[in-house]
Amino acid sequence: LPYEHSEFGEIDIQNIPRIKRLSGPHLVKAWTSIPHVTQHDELDVTEMESFRKNLVDLNTREIISITPLAFMIKALVNGMKKFPNFNSSIDNDKIIFKKYFHIGIAVDTPHGLMVPKIRNVDKKNLSELSLEIRKISKLCKELKIDKKEFFGGSMTISSLGGIGGSFFTPIINAPEVAIIGIGKSEMKQIFIEGKFEPRLMMPISLSYDHRIIDGAEAAKFCQDLKISLGRNFAMKLAVSMLVKGYCKEEFLAIKEIFEDFFKTNKETGAAFSIIQNKQKIISLYGGTKNSRKDPWDENTIVNTFSASKGLYETCIAKLINDDLLDLEKPVSY
Repeated sequence: LPYEHSEFGEIDIQNIPRIKRLSGPHLVKAWTSIPHVTQHDELDVTEMESFRKNLVDLNTREIISITPLAFMIKALVNGMKKFPNFNSSIDNDKIIFKKYFHIGIAVDTPHGLMVPKIRNVDKKNLSELSLEIRKISKLCKELKIDKKEFFGGSMTISSLGGIGGSFFTPIINAPEVAIIGIGKSEMKQIFIEGKFEPRLMMPISLSYDHRIIDGAEAAKFCQDLKISLGRNFAMKLAVSMLVKGYCKEEFLAIKEIFEDFFKTNKETGAAFSIIQNKQKIISLYGGTKNSRKDPWDENTIVNTFSASKGLYETCIAKLINDDLLDLEKPVSY
């Protein structure tokens, strides 16, 4: 510089924090060596947020807290299974496709940005993921996390939703090939089936390595996220968890019992109740696990049940009236 900063006024010189000194060169290399493309989109998370905020322990009436990141992690796993390029890395002229699913979570700490990995997220339920995110964030802020936890990821989430803002351009955390940025969800008027409806929209910014992922594939990936976190979210979750692994006859018996209760109540927390009580419901109303025969494809079941407009919507009353609520066993999603 031709002039010193101090020539223009008072200054304060400090050392760059250690974490930023270490991450700086990595960020520069990623930004200059990877051909970034960032795709912006919005996800309708109205039902997902309603479901998440209505998770209540029906025994103690205490709110069950699940971070939105846990739902996004599950949606990313669904997407990576369909589009494996997003779970890959480049090694010279080779592509390494990873069979594991380790998601990095960008954690803002007083020492700088850290990106620890949540391991084997495909094998963990929402409650486990939520607890692990909080635990690993605490370890980062206390500088007690093992260095190895910053390596070996599939994809990274950078969330500014708790602070504010909408779209931005997250830098890919090499050797990963994609990162998703999440902004603050906002209620908007969306034109649906001939009329405007207030919907909670989540802004996302998907940066990807254009050497491996092209625009069409990225657009399909975003559309898959919309499906995973979109409308009828709670219904699909409840149905898939209730009937998973049971045969067609047992499913039809359950459907017949609840068919008359799908009309008015919009208590989304009922999905949670169904998940908790699927064993008891099965044993009382048509079949046991031991009677499984001819397992039915889960997607077929979900698609068939979709016509009922939401298993979760009204059967909560049925569960309460028949005293089927049993919260002694831990919930598994």
